[in-house]
Amino acid sequence: MTGNWNTAGESGEPNLAEYHLDWWNGFNQHNNDDIDPPDGTGLEVHQGGDYRVTTAYLSRGEGAVRDIDGQSYSTPPLRYDSSYHFYYPRHVEWYVAETDLSNIDLIKEKVISEGVMGTCLCYDASFMSGYTHYQPPSSTLDPNHAVAIIGWDDSKITQAPEPGAWLIKNSWGASWGENGYFWISYYDKNCGQHAEMGAVSFQDVVVMPYDRFYYHDYHGWRNTLTDISEAFNAFTANGADEGTEMIYAVSFFTAGDNVTYTATIYDRFEEGELFDELATKTGFFEHTGYHTVDLDTPLSLTEGDNFYVYVQLSSGGHPYGQTSEVPVLLGSKYLTIVESNSNPGESYYYDGVNWVDFYNDDTTANFCIKALAVDVPFLGINLPDGAPQYLTQGEQTTFSVEITEGLETYQPGSATLHYRYDGGIYLTESLNSIGGNLFEATLPAANCEDNPEFYISAEGESKSLVLNPTNAPTNVYVAQVGITSTTMYDDFEVDLGWTSENLGASSGDWQRGVPVDDDGWDYDPITDGDGSGQCYLTQNTFGNTDIDGGSVRLTSPLFNLSNGGTVEYDYYLYLTDATGGVDKLLVEANDDAGTGMWVEVAHHDTDGNLYWRHHIITEDDFTAAGLSLTSNMVVRFTANDGEPQSIVEAGVDGFHVISIICENPYICG
Repeated sequence: MTGNWNTAGESGEPNLAEYHLDWWNGFNQHNNDDIDPPDGTGLEVHQGGDYRVTTAYLSRGEGAVRDIDGQSYSTPPLRYDSSYHFYYPRHVEWYVAETDLSNIDLIKEKVISEGVMGTCLCYDASFMSGYTHYQPPSSTLDPNHAVAIIGWDDSKITQAPEPGAWLIKNSWGASWGENGYFWISYYDKNCGQHAEMGAVSFQDVVVMPYDRFYYHDYHGWRNTLTDISEAFNAFTANGADEGTEMIYAVSFFTAGDNVTYTATIYDRFEEGELFDELATKTGFFEHTGYHTVDLDTPLSLTEGDNFYVYVQLSSGGHPYGQTSEVPVLLGSKYLTIVESNSNPGESYYYDGVNWVDFYNDDTTANFCIKALAVDVPFLGINLPDGAPQYLTQGEQTTFSVEITEGLETYQPGSATLHYRYDGGIYLTESLNSIGGNLFEATLPAANCEDNPEFYISAEGESKSLVLNPTNAPTNVYVAQVGITSTTMYDDFEVDLGWTSENLGASSGDWQRGVPVDDDGWDYDPITDGDGSGQCYLTQNTFGNTDIDGGSVRLTSPLFNLSNGGTVEYDYYLYLTDATGGVDKLLVEANDDAGTGMWVEVAHHDTDGNLYWRHHIITEDDFTAAGLSLTSNMVVRFTANDGEPQSIVEAGVDGFHVISIICENPYICG
């Protein structure tokens, strides 16, 4: 995955959000799309699941997202957001080392070739010797903890009769074990041996290439219909918002090793027969698991079309989803029922004579057969440098436009800029070709009182019209007229006059400095927010330093917004209890040097884990709050730990005020 991560422009090591998985896996009390309303039953969030639960979430295209996108423990992150980067494992495989370790070399080879492998153990003090774990096969205890295999030592002496152990990465931080690592014997009851949790490899992880997943098995592989080899799922095409929807791949599970498959898409199912083959693919999978199969030629769909994805498997039967008991990694007595739902006419199997609607056998069951689709545009219109946000008064503004071919070839001369400055009709101007796929758009000179709005259009050779933004002119680009001027920038490397106040808290006062990054306290940021070094944090010292039993306040010096503008800042907020909005970082402003009423202009009450976040308070935000834009503006940040008390750590950095300055030229006469 590391190569794909770097190619996608991500920084650092690959890091995906397990808490987004926790909240949105579909098996828990927070969300289950198969019931109405979709909450209230199932697993407790953060308290259960297994690798099949994970694979159900991944195979639906719900994740994985980056850690920076959706890593929120106390409150649910957004399910989807346009800023999220999604990653998809094309294959997930399950292995068993076998009691005689006859298959152990395969697991080692897969760790080398594919990377970290998921596994499990029954963590119990009686099974630990130092930081080496061994649960005898005679033990009746079930697994209760998921960890990762990262290496091995064939000579490692353990409590087991024979040497050899897996090197394991735990999830309890570097202060536990051997800098966060420990060992599990090759002969452990569960590690490398448990059929569903012992050795699981997520392979060929790519930046999400698909726009839409067609499926009926919301909960993925929960059981197997072992006595059949042929099945299909019926779907209806959604259609693309712009362009054409095309199936690029199908996916399914194999319930055994060494399986030959045939996957075929049909156009019709009538009078008990499949007709009109549209695409087919035959192949072989060596190992049990989830597999993605690319079509030789993508298949175009029209909105409302019915299509049927058929899969024939040579052995093992057909995996399916259904209402089932799901282990919570706390032992068999903690099995939890998770409800699934199906409908007539969705999944069928062949009984040797006829196609049988699976709904007649189980009203909660669907086969794990999916179609993976991409919306292919007629043309692509991109702004490589983005749309201009500010126009200099009295001067033309140019920006770059890239037009790429999709289903159609660009119609020369059709690229057009649409603009208006006064809310009237849109005027047009042809784009200037500057070579290759690049064009230049030119916005006319604007005056200070203008409100520029604009969008781009182009046509394909079949006269298909493409817009950017895609739903223009309902949504368009907007710009302000004037020159941006940073009237205040504080990276907190020097003291510009901020003041700290304690409002009854027993600890956690605001302090300026370089974050101490205490290894024994896991709730403070590792670095500051803007990269300069220093920031303001709640009690920036070693040890337990969070806010306790009250509030602490940080107040800015005066700044000038008399010409309008925005206030931007980075903020840090770690909350272990974000319920009820009691624990928070409140941002208030005053327009009279702190005299009179303070008004709320921002409110942060979601846990950001160990990440800094960025916020902008606009000119409209200030005026909507009833504030005048003056030269005596001031803001304050109040971090609060309410009842019941929990961990609250906060930070502020990179505070800057940006004003827009615009003056129309003086005309004599």
